[in-house]
Amino acid sequence: MPDETETVCFKNHVGYMTNSTIQFNQSNYTEFLRSNRSKKQDQKESSKCSDSVSPLVVNTKTSSLLENQPYFGGLDVDFDNMPGVVRKFALQSLAREILTDRGKKKHRIGVCMRNLAFKKSHVELGYSEVHQRASYKNLAVCGSIWICPVCAAKVSEIRRQSLLAGITSHSELHYYLLTFTIGHKKQDRLSKLIDINTKAINATRSGKYWQSFKDQIGYIGTISTMEVTVNPSAAGWHPHKHVLLLTSKPASEKEIQDYFSDRYLKAVVKYGGYATESIAFDVEYAKDYQVAAEYVLKWGAMEEVTRSHLKKAGNGGYSAFQLLELAAKGETWAIEAYREFEKATKGKKLLTFSHGLKEYLGLDDLSDQEIAESEEKDTEWRLLARIDWETWKQISKKHLVGKLLNAAKFNDEKIINNFFEEHKIDFRV
Repeated sequence: MPDETETVCFKNHVGYMTNSTIQFNQSNYTEFLRSNRSKKQDQKESSKCSDSVSPLVVNTKTSSLLENQPYFGGLDVDFDNMPGVVRKFALQSLAREILTDRGKKKHRIGVCMRNLAFKKSHVELGYSEVHQRASYKNLAVCGSIWICPVCAAKVSEIRRQSLLAGITSHSELHYYLLTFTIGHKKQDRLSKLIDINTKAINATRSGKYWQSFKDQIGYIGTISTMEVTVNPSAAGWHPHKHVLLLTSKPASEKEIQDYFSDRYLKAVVKYGGYATESIAFDVEYAKDYQVAAEYVLKWGAMEEVTRSHLKKAGNGGYSAFQLLELAAKGETWAIEAYREFEKATKGKKLLTFSHGLKEYLGLDDLSDQEIAESEEKDTEWRLLARIDWETWKQISKKHLVGKLLNAAKFNDEKIINNFFEEHKIDFRV
């Protein structure tokens, strides 16, 4: 027991530490300890609840992101009538505002395509005759392929084109399109569902039976990617994995179904999930490498990021970038869902290759960050303008980064100068 008079540091009702002098005797000291333990237990249970239950079950309010954050004014959110390149940067601006915690550490998406790259003094705007598009150089990028629309579009497009070349150069192989999914409820956290899905898949690819099955089908390797949608009015988050299985020997769909289905179902239950045989696992044989290539082309984020309407996925859910549109339209649940998505996907790769498969297909071993940082290297890239830092800050502040690229796509200096004049920026090329 403490001395008769002791200074005690405790949290007040708003969570700040305060010092108070308390007169103790045996009875009120015991009561203080009991009360303090009770508060700690309540806090622990509250934290446990918030970590295990998705905000989708409690956050159904609707309020405008733009109204609540006046510093966000000036951004055009008329997504139905936006050119693709403008839409990418508008969505990125929304993501930056949702994920930036003011007064604390900034999210790295905050500097993406806004700040200068290391040791660079100006921004370069140019046009590629080869790719028929305008682009910037000398800008920092975040490489956040799951939550940044700009980096996602670039990395996924380069990844799928590279993979397409690798697949078409091995037309002698056999390709199987596998899908692994799990049951889910509205209160399930996305991170938990992803963890169960990943662990269950890995469990099917280990042990002596897996080694025997690999020999049976002439296993070459696998390429996998994750897809996530969310439906707030139904079963919440819906993560699933797409896997492209490459083999040197032909195998029937039944052979692959028989191997994976039961093992995957048991593994899902083992790791705390649930699934039914009818939806947990699916396999489709790609009759040739061209079908496999088409399957791979659907993995890219380019089409999703640049399309200009809110179309739900096949399961009635929304993709991560569609959540940004909903947030701009006033759906608060979409803001919280996007934040949950960011935490759950942080650090995860766009594509995962089995050991040695990149080398087998002749693919570059570049990280998503390295691809995001890569710039146009073709000799046909023509410099249109060197933009000084002060001018660039005006462009960024007025949310014109995407619109300037859209103006530059005509490869016409007069159109670019008219753009600066229209937006009252004192700069000419």
